[in-house]
Amino acid sequence: MTRVFLGCALTLSLSMMACGETATPTDAGTGGGTGRTDAGAGGGGGTQDAGAVGDIVAVASANADFSILVQAVTKAGLVAALRDPAQKTVFAPTNAAFGALLTELGATSLDDLTADQLKPILLYHVLGTKIESAAATAAATANTKVTSLGGKIQLSLNGSTIRLDNRASVVIADVQASNGVIHALDKVILPSIADIATTTPAVSSLVAALTLADTGTPSPGLVAALDNDAAAKVTVFAPTDGAFTALVNALKGTDNGAATGISALTSFRPDQVTPVLTYHVAPMQYLSTAVPTAATAIATLGGSVTVQRTGQAVTVDGVSVVTANLLASNGVIHVIGSVLLPSITDVVTTSAIFSGLKAVVLAADGASGTTPKIAVVLDGATNFTLFAPSNAALATLGAGAPSGQALTDVLAYHAVPGAPVYAAAALGLAAPLVAPTALPTKSVTVSAEAGSVKVADSTATKATVTQVNFFTSNGVIHQVDKVLLP
Repeated sequence: MTRVFLGCALTLSLSMMACGETATPTDAGTGGGTGRTDAGAGGGGGTQDAGAVGDIVAVASANADFSILVQAVTKAGLVAALRDPAQKTVFAPTNAAFGALLTELGATSLDDLTADQLKPILLYHVLGTKIESAAATAAATANTKVTSLGGKIQLSLNGSTIRLDNRASVVIADVQASNGVIHALDKVILPSIADIATTTPAVSSLVAALTLADTGTPSPGLVAALDNDAAAKVTVFAPTDGAFTALVNALKGTDNGAATGISALTSFRPDQVTPVLTYHVAPMQYLSTAVPTAATAIATLGGSVTVQRTGQAVTVDGVSVVTANLLASNGVIHVIGSVLLPSITDVVTTSAIFSGLKAVVLAADGASGTTPKIAVVLDGATNFTLFAPSNAALATLGAGAPSGQALTDVLAYHAVPGAPVYAAAALGLAAPLVAPTALPTKSVTVSAEAGSVKVADSTATKATVTQVNFFTSNGVIHQVDKVLLP
């Protein structure tokens, strides 16, 4: 196939030859570079009357080199959309391009890909406006990102050849259709995880949550990380909008969020939602077919989830995957029906805000004679309210920090078993509450003073709650500014 360079002012009537190149006559059915085809075969120069050619689907269907693309469009249910009279641009992968993609994915044919998998990939190849070679070249020269129906595509130039996401090249340009234009590609381009999330209505709340998390200081940069085509592949367990609604309603309770402070998704602080979101991202690509049939723990950026496959059905922490294996340039998405919440130890051991406490927990669990391990205590069946000392508070211990069993005892002393005590409830206390801790026979005193929650230890030292309500699967965490000593 003769490669076409879009730096030239190309038209099919000029046989689509590159600047100074000699085109070899090629049968239109092979998708060759001459572009000298009749209207029925999808040809037609830029000066040809658009009414003389069919729509994008008809033009592609008449070209044997787009047969797999047409099959994919049909399977994904996008035929009507591509026949709509509104003008559009289609970057059309050739059969060889699809063959390379199937090999890359370990698939043998389109039969191995579902309509749900194909749809975001195909939409990523369609622009909602008509952009011919001259405009595309200008955009590529400026290293512009153009917005497709499936995300944002990075255009660039390699010599005079347009590149898409630094992955595919335009090999034939300006194939006219009645409702737009087709540019043939030598490879299939893949949307990023962020592209899929931002263009899939069912997970719009996930995008809102990621965007909210990124407003934190410092920003975790979650959206940018998930939009990086060149990044190491990850797996995202993406809750549906209904899943986020259910979480908000559960935290909202019967008092319209008075206790938890949550009455809508926007009620979360960035530092509250970030550990929940990172718990949904595994730093490797896990296709559903690779999930073991036995319950297996896998690491995420926010802790450890348990996955299991039964036949084709997959669960994550007992939550069903409702749509599996949405393939992206930087990993895979599995859509799930509920929001997963990390445990207390997941949050403590993966959140930067608790990095000092993480070191103490790991030290306690590795200490000789630690029975039971504090992580086992905090991840047990019992719910807890954990008053977690800040990094600054732990730093003040210095050389006098406890060790061994004494260290485990100190940690257990910060955990109050039972139904979570949310900050609002503590602020409403008319009298101090004596709360038994996970350290047998030892209690702390919780009180409300001057608009703050105070926690007093056995030495009458009072710690102030400085950050409230980190929600977990087995309770709630409040950050305090002092270490409590039994």
